[in-house]
Amino acid sequence: MKIKYKSFNHFMSYNLGKIIFIILSLILVFYLFSQEKEKEPDFLITYVGKTYLSEQEQSIITNAVYQCIDDKNKTLKIEQYIIDYNLNNDNIKNMQIYYSNAMKLMGEMQLNSCLIYLFDDPEGFEKSTNILQSDEKWGLYTPLNFDGLEREIYIGKRKFYKPEIQESFKASYELFDKLLKINK
Repeated sequence: MKIKYKSFNHFMSYNLGKIIFIILSLILVFYLFSQEKEKEPDFLITYVGKTYLSEQEQSIITNAVYQCIDDKNKTLKIEQYIIDYNLNNDNIKNMQIYYSNAMKLMGEMQLNSCLIYLFDDPEGFEKSTNILQSDEKWGLYTPLNFDGLEREIYIGKRKFYKPEIQESFKASYELFDKLLKINK
C-alpha cells in the first residue's frame, strides 16, 4: 500500500505542471473558439427613432437589404437607439432613456462604425447630430417606401471627412445606392 502511495506522489510531482498546462490550454482553446463566432457584421445599419422597429419593419428592411447584396453569406446587423427629440422635462424617466441612448449613439458616431442611418424624425436627427451627407439626387434623407412599412422611416448616409474612412465603407456606399434604387 505504501508503494502505491509513493508512486502516486512521484507521478504527481513530475506531471502536475503538465496536467495544469493541458487544462489551461483547453480553457484557452474553448475561449478562442467562442470568441471567433462573435465577428463583426458585414453591414451595420443604425436606426434612431421614438420607438423600436417592429418585427415586421425589421423583416421588411432586412429583406430589402438582402435583395441588394450579391453575396447572401454576408451578415447584417440593425442597431436601434430610442431617442425622442421632442421630449420636455415633465417626464424624467423618458429623459433618462433619451440621454442614455443619446450617449450610446454619440459613442457609435465617434467610432465611425456605420454609414447608413434610418430614422423617423429626420429634422430632429440632423439638427442634433449634423452628420448626414447630402446626396445630389436624394438630399440629406429620403423616405423609405418599401411595401408593408407601418410608418414613415427615412434613410440617410453619414458624411466622412477622411478619404481612408470613406474607402473602408465602399460596400456600404454601394448598398445605400442600391437600397435607394429599389425604393419605390
